[in-house]
Parts: sequence; C-alpha cells; structure tokens
Amino acid sequence: MPESRNTDCMQDLEISDTDAMAMDLQELEPEAVRGDLQDAAARFILRMKEGLCLSQLACDEMVSGVTELLGSFMEHVHQSVCTVCIGESNDILESIDVLFHEKSCSNMFRGLTSQYYQLKYFKENFNLLEPTERKLGERKLGERVVRRYRGGSSRLSSQGDFCYHVDLLKSIQALLQIDSVLEQIENPHNCSDNALADMCNGEAFKSHPLYSVDGQALQVILYYDDLEICNPLGSSVKKHKLGAFYFTLGNLLPRNRSLLHTMQLVALVKTSVIQRYGIDVILEPFVASILQLEEGHDFMIRGQAMNTKGTLLFVSADNLASHFLGGYKSLSSSLRKCRFCLASTTDMSTKFTAESFVSRTHLAHTSYVKALTGPNPDYIATTYGVVRDSILNRSSYFHVVDGLAPDVLHDILEGILQYEVKLLLHHLIYIEHLFTLDQLNQRLEAFDCGYHLSKNKPSPIAGSRLRSTSSSLLGQSATKMWCLGRMLPLMIGEWVSDDQLQYRTFLLLRAILDLAMAPVTNSEKAMHLREVIDDHHQLFLQSYPNASVTPKMHYIIHLPQWMLRFGPISRLWTMRFEGRHKLFKRLASAMGNFINVPKSLAHRYQQYQCYHLLNKDNYFREEASLGKVQQKCVQELLFKDELVRKFPSLTEDQFIQTTMTAEIQGSQYKKMCCVLVGHHDCLPQFGLVHDFVIETSEVYFAIEVLHTCCFHDHYYSYEVTRTPQQQFAICLPSELEDFQILHMHQVTVEGRTINFITPKYDIDMYTLGFML
Repeated sequence: MPESRNTDCMQDLEISDTDAMAMDLQELEPEAVRGDLQDAAARFILRMKEGLCLSQLACDEMVSGVTELLGSFMEHVHQSVCTVCIGESNDILESIDVLFHEKSCSNMFRGLTSQYYQLKYFKENFNLLEPTERKLGERKLGERVVRRYRGGSSRLSSQGDFCYHVDLLKSIQALLQIDSVLEQIENPHNCSDNALADMCNGEAFKSHPLYSVDGQALQVILYYDDLEICNPLGSSVKKHKLGAFYFTLGNLLPRNRSLLHTMQLVALVKTSVIQRYGIDVILEPFVASILQLEEGHDFMIRGQAMNTKGTLLFVSADNLASHFLGGYKSLSSSLRKCRFCLASTTDMSTKFTAESFVSRTHLAHTSYVKALTGPNPDYIATTYGVVRDSILNRSSYFHVVDGLAPDVLHDILEGILQYEVKLLLHHLIYIEHLFTLDQLNQRLEAFDCGYHLSKNKPSPIAGSRLRSTSSSLLGQSATKMWCLGRMLPLMIGEWVSDDQLQYRTFLLLRAILDLAMAPVTNSEKAMHLREVIDDHHQLFLQSYPNASVTPKMHYIIHLPQWMLRFGPISRLWTMRFEGRHKLFKRLASAMGNFINVPKSLAHRYQQYQCYHLLNKDNYFREEASLGKVQQKCVQELLFKDELVRKFPSLTEDQFIQTTMTAEIQGSQYKKMCCVLVGHHDCLPQFGLVHDFVIETSEVYFAIEVLHTCCFHDHYYSYEVTRTPQQQFAICLPSELEDFQILHMHQVTVEGRTINFITPKYDIDMYTLGFML
C-alpha cells in the first residue's frame, strides 16, 4: 500500500513537471524578445543600407535572403530539438512547434520588408529626422499634346521647383541627446595662455557680444558648395548639379568636427533652382532658426527643458560661393574682387599687406546696399562689388563683411601652389634646363612618400600642362598638390642651387603653407606670416615678371588678420566639408534614380545620420582599432629595458601583447612610421615606431627616439639620424605632441644618404591638448 502511494505520488510529480514544462513553453512571453529582435533587425538594415551605401532594392533583397536563411536554420534546429525530445508528451512537442513556427526569430524582419515599413519603424523608434519638402514655384516646360480617351488636346505642362531642408533646431536637438556632444558643449575648450588653437581663442570670439558672456552658447558653422554627382565629362553634366548646405558646431573639439558624420544637412537643392529663385530664398528656414536660437530655444536635455542660445559663427565656402552668399558681384565682372577689403584690381598687383587697403565695414556695406535702390545701382555694384543685402545679415551677431572665412584649400592648394609650382617647373626645365620632365616624373614615380600618403601621391606631370598658357593648373587634386608641395624640395633639391631665385620664392610659399596649416599658432606667428607673405609676393614679381598676380594671391594677405580673429586658418577651411560630397556621389551611383535627385539624396543622408546617432556610446569613434595581436616575450624585444621600467610588475621572461597596426583618432599607425615626440634644444624630437604594446587595456607606442640634427633650409625638412645606442620611449598616444603620421625619407646629398622628415605644417609651438 505505501509503495502504491509512493508510485502514484511519483507519477503525479512527473505529470506536474511535464505540465509545468509545457506551460513554460506555451506561456513564454515573446513580445519583449520579439521587440528586441525586431529592433536589432532594424539596426542591421540601417547599418547595411547606410554603412555600405546600398540601394533600396539591394537592401530589400538582403532582407529577403537573410529571412530565408534564418528560416532554414530555425527549421534545422527545430528538427534537431524534436529528435532529442522523442518520447516527451504531446503538449511539450506542440509547444516546441509553436515556439519554432509562430514565435520563431526567423520572423524578426516581419514589419520591415519594404521601404515604407522600414522608414516607419526608423521614425517611430530611432527618431529619424526626415527632410522637409518646400515648393518654391513652378515653371512651364512648353506645349505638348496629351492623349485622352476622346481625341487629343494641347496644354502647357509645368514642373514644380523644390528645396529639401532639415530643421536646424531639430538637428541640434538630436545631437544634444549624445552625452559626449553635450559634454563638449558644457565644457568649452578654451586655452588659458596665448596660444591660438581654435576659434574660441581668437579676438572675435573673446569680444563677441554673445560668446564672451555665454561660453556654452552654440557656435553654428555653415558651409555651402555646389557638387556634380554625375560624370563631369558626360552628357548629364550640370543637369544634376546640386547645391549642398551643411552645418556643424564649433563647440566640438577640432578632431571631432573633422569627422564626416558630425556634419549635418541644412538643405539640398538643384543649382538651377538656386539660380532661378536666389540663394536667400533657400536659406530662409535656416535663418529663421538662427534668429530663434539667438533669442533662446528650449532644448530637451537629460529630460529637462534647457533654454540655450547660439548664433552663426562663420561661413565656410570657396570664393565663388562666398561671394554669392554674401551678395557680392561675380569675381570676373567686379572692379573690387575682395570680400574683405576695397582693393582694386590694379592695387592687388602692387600692395601685399592688408594694412595697405581699406577694410569693408558693416556701416559702409549698409550704405552700399541702400544705394542699390537709388538711381545708379549698376555703378554701385561695379564699383563696390555689392549687388544685394544677404539674408544672413538678418542675424543680430553675424555679418558677411567679417563672417565669410578665407579658405586655404582653394586659395593655396588649388590656387597659388599649383600656379607657382607650374611656373617654377617650367622655368627650371625649359629655361634653365636643370633637369628634364622625364627625370622629374621618374623621380615622382619612384619617390617613397610613405604608406599614409599612398593615395595622395602626385600623378605624373604632363608636358602639355607645363607649356600651356591657357591654364594655371597642374591637374593635381588638392591633397596631391599638398603632397607635391611638401616633397618637391626633396625630389629636385640636388638639381637646384641655394641662390636660385625662383626656388627661393617657392620655399617662401612653403613657409606660408606650413604657417597657414598649423593646428596651433599665436599672435607672433600671425605677424611672421604677414611678413612672409609680403616677402613672397615681392620676390614673385622679380622671379616671374611676366606672370600675373592673381586674386587668390591677394586673398591670402588677409590670413594673418583672420588668424588673430579666429585662430588657426586650418580650422576654417572647406577640405573636410568637401569630403562629405563623396557620400552623395556614392549614393547617387548606388541608387541609380535620377527622377528627383535632391529628394532621394536628402532622405538617404538623414537615414545615414540616424545610423550614426544610434551609436551614442561611441559617436566620436574614440576607441582604438588594432591589427592582429601577437604574443611576444619581453626579453626578445629591443626596448625591453624601457618596457620593464615603464611597467615594474613585468619580468623579462613574461609575454606581452603587441600589434603592428593601430588606428587611433582616425590615424592609421603602422610599424616603422614616424611621430613627433616632443621638443629638445629648440628642435622637434621625432620617433620611429617599433611596436604597439597592449598593457592594462591601453595601447602604448614603443618608439626609438631619433636625433634631430638641424632644419635643412634647402630641402625644407628636418635632418635626423638614428643613434648608435638606441634610446627608446614607451608612451600613450595622448603623450605624443602631435597625431600626424610622418615618414623618414632617404635622400642622396653630395654622395651621402641623409634621413629627412617633412612635417605637414609648422610644428614650432603647440600642445597636444589643444589639438584634441
């Protein structure tokens, strides 16, 4: 009897356990899990679509394929589970069937199978900010015959002109949800000494009526340029040319502003529409937001409404775009071609300091605009170069007279540097016959610029370009020209004497370029730049008496003034903004849809921004990316003594992790590259990277310290040597004086090989903390 009761109890227990298992499988709440899976699926779609620039068709095919793959995988798992569970109760088997079919993760893309549902999910869950379509007007296309059900009729067909813009305040609101962005706004990166490391260190910022009293006020930087998304030599040239307006915040650290995804879209519109309606009409929503921001706008920050002010700090654009934005006359038809001063074309060729000219002022500009409504507007436009009052002048703090920044990309790299290098090479090759074009191109081909400049290595120079009198360009891109300008003394230095006049003029231009590109400077450097520009222009007239002094050569005489007012000139240039154009060109090529290009690209760009804004924890990509990690014994390393001193807990018989490559702050460091370690005896101290050591979750540079002999004027580079007794240093990336990657060039001088290092810019004074 007791045994029977025990058996019954055991049976009851087994039944209850089975029922509980079936109940657990049946009552498993899938909604939260399914929601997480759908969220992950949506993020996956956004990452693949925008991270790889896929077309919508390719994206849909990818979703279909992944869904099919997951379905096959889950069916395989289902069969395996059922095989294992043979002999279990029917309730358990039925629950397993429900789990694998009705509640299967293979359905994670349900509700995301089309563009409509994807965008709906992005808007509802990822706060996708879509561009707004604004109709500017209609234009008639001409008369055509339209067939109808009964007969035919003739009518005038029209087409709407649209602009696609993104609300400035909503874009800023999205940025303020990222803690790292908010932290940089709340903690301004001002310099405490006399160094000029960013706009916030300049005189204009310190005397600004808003920023001088509110260090956390938002600093809006506007950029405008036209871009051609089709083949510039094809049949569709100019048909799909677009006007792109971006903005970024000057509150961000310079290294973060240079990240392409931190540049937000303001408006995208066809260039033909801008020409038809005027640029002021396009900028109306942006200016309205700026005016509202100047009064103070409530942003939701950490769950609370915070009233924040801000304004337009400056505009970055090329010369043509700046004149168009500022309401100045076209460069080719104006007597006074400068937006900074009232220089005439004649005076530009003879006077080479900004103090020699009358600067434009707010008051004078207002009087010119008022005179345009008078009896002789053409005289005012031609004489003073003003054709209208820019809508940007509605701002309480910004004015085009002192807010349209100079741009060294177009003025020097794509302007003066190409112009003068062409004149120099033509003179040395065809007049003095110091070397031939073939010799130069052979040296160009064989010259080792370093792995970091492999994509920017100059192209061979065509003789037709050197001999051409109709063009001042060498056919090099801005980055290739920058590389050529830096490396040219190393390539041709042995063929040219120290007293060669044209070469001396070029070296002065190199000095101008280095000073203008420096990431940190001061007032003394600004005054030195003023003197170097004056000396260069005077010597240019002697070197090339038949060559013209171009407007761009005049524009750079204002660089010292802008350096004092806004800090380093390199913080104002358009290079990084122009890098943003590549995304639009890739998207246009991937989509293959040219029906309404501005609309398609504006929507895709906002999805691209949504993709990056989701990555809130690493928005600025601060994490280091390492190559293949290897284990090495400490005693086998050349720098073992320095390593043990750095980490006392290490012993020589232990193993450490090393890698040959490391990407830090966007720079790809490799073994045997060179870096700037510091300064010693008034000379920069360079180092040769031997390895990257991973210790205590940090990446350390193992550097062989090089001896800097001198600065070699003729080669415009630092001569360095490797000491017989190697001296090593172990340091963090933040302990380096600069993040730039350098290369040690070997050049034969009078029969002996010399190691040269050529920095990208002037490195006499700056601190890493300012660059960060």
